[in-house]
Amino acid sequence: MTELLQVLRTKFHLSNTAITICTLPPLANLSIYAYEKQSMAFFSFNNWIRSLADNPSERESSFVNYSVIDLYEHFCLDETYITNYDLFQTQARRVSGTKHSYVLWNDTGRKRAMNLICKNNITDHS
Repeated sequence: MTELLQVLRTKFHLSNTAITICTLPPLANLSIYAYEKQSMAFFSFNNWIRSLADNPSERESSFVNYSVIDLYEHFCLDETYITNYDLFQTQARRVSGTKHSYVLWNDTGRKRAMNLICKNNITDHS
């Protein structure tokens, strides 16, 4: 991830405060029981992103001043982390360049994501 952040800073001239790091939201058609290894990698990645948000003072220097949004948390019903399926389309769709169909966010889900990101940017820059 450090390399990606470096590209954003150098190629697109974005400051650390202009970049928002997000956890991966729940995947509505991924069964954690059927795809155990993939699910563990998914949860591990999100936990690593959360650790960046939990202790900003303990971040490595390459992660200083980035804001972090936990999309996974905001796309679940409550603290049990059950996926809120009301935020996803009812059927899976084929996405170009992929082998499988995916359940994407519906209009409400897309608005929620944009509101979280926009609200975070307004808060950080004020």
